[in-house]
Amino acid sequence: KVIINKREPSKDVVHEDYVVNYLIFGIEKLGGARNTDAMLIGSLNTKDGKIKLTSLLRDSYVEIPGYKANKLNSAYAKGGVELLIETIEKNYKIHINGYASVDFEAFEGLVDLLGGVTIELGKEEADYLNRTNYISVKANRNVVAGKNKLNGNQVMGYVRVRKAKTLGGANYDYGRVVRQQRALGAMFDSLMSSKNMFKLLS
Repeated sequence: KVIINKREPSKDVVHEDYVVNYLIFGIEKLGGARNTDAMLIGSLNTKDGKIKLTSLLRDSYVEIPGYKANKLNSAYAKGGVELLIETIEKNYKIHINGYASVDFEAFEGLVDLLGGVTIELGKEEADYLNRTNYISVKANRNVVAGKNKLNGNQVMGYVRVRKAKTLGGANYDYGRVVRQQRALGAMFDSLMSSKNMFKLLS
């Protein structure tokens, strides 16, 4: 789901007319949960055409308007996207112009629509993905160290991993946000190089 936020920025946030910020978040619905374990802000500078991705760590302890302070990833479960955006704007002082949300199934489908993406894996993370259920379809547990053309199910497993070091040595929650950024970067690369880019943009 993609929504453009028409609200005017409040006086308490940093705002430039030529920069638009979109919140990108993934919703985990496992076991009835409604946590946002992947949260990134995509900032588009319309002057130079550059896009920057900034990850927000899910365990960041923040003020949640109307509630006791808690982890950032709990805001959505308490009050939906409106409270999540309000929490981010209050704590990070940045205006959110719109958002895109995605669940596991939609994320996998998007990667498959792109025809898969190329991601380089380290030996530790490749071995980990092949022996755990992060890649939920057993037949897809066949990744190798080095560059892989991954399908949606494989990329979904890749971005969820926390307990194996990334290529480059990052681990735990920081390692996971590194993977999320690498996956989104690979998805942008795949989109921009696609012959069917305009068809895919819809």
